[in-house]
Amino acid sequence: MKVVVTRTFKNIVKMRYDDGKLEVLANWFVTQKKLRQIISENADWINSCREKNKTSATEKNIGAESSTSNDLKQTRIFDYNDSRLISDMFSGRKILLLGDIVSVTQSLSSKTYLDGGALYISEKYYNQKAERLKAIKAYLKKIAALYVASEVASFGSGVSLCPVKIEFKDIKDSWIKCSLASQKILNIDYRITQLPQNLRIYIIAHAFAHFYNPAHDENFWNYMSNILPRYQDCLTELQKYEFLKDI
Repeated sequence: MKVVVTRTFKNIVKMRYDDGKLEVLANWFVTQKKLRQIISENADWINSCREKNKTSATEKNIGAESSTSNDLKQTRIFDYNDSRLISDMFSGRKILLLGDIVSVTQSLSSKTYLDGGALYISEKYYNQKAERLKAIKAYLKKIAALYVASEVASFGSGVSLCPVKIEFKDIKDSWIKCSLASQKILNIDYRITQLPQNLRIYIIAHAFAHFYNPAHDENFWNYMSNILPRYQDCLTELQKYEFLKDI
């Protein structure tokens, strides 16, 4: 039986059996070992699907009540007062990913990948700090293009507005550039991938607000208030993550 695993940042594990193939959708932080255990625990259901030779696909969600639910994300919450943690981030030993702390680990694989709350980097790039940070940067840009872009699309659907183009860049002095707002082009710092969801949404909302109001005037902030009533809390919290621009 062929098993195909697709990763997602959603806190779920879902299995789908179709025409002799088992498709598994799982959170990035579920280890391969844990996935094998989950598949083993659901062997009866899989065998039932195979024996019945169903012509239509069958899905099974691993619900919140499952014993596996507590293993989905075993990560630490970011504490900006933790000087040792900040030092590890500057050296590329740890990173923030979607607001969670992720350890950076050496891998024999040539690819950079996330598994079980750790980011694995090829030993070719891991041993030197500059190369390690470069590999992390490339991975964050990749996740931004895959994940944050979908958040932008989802937000755009909610306000009935779709940007023409989304670009993730190294902006440094800001989280977004709005100079092309009139053309509906979003320029977002790729480090947005490291922020928790509420701050990512704030930045996305801020960018969309500029589509209607180029300047930070009263109309702009009224628009922000209508979309995110507590946007000021996000603005204050976002300042704690400014150090990411210096890494």
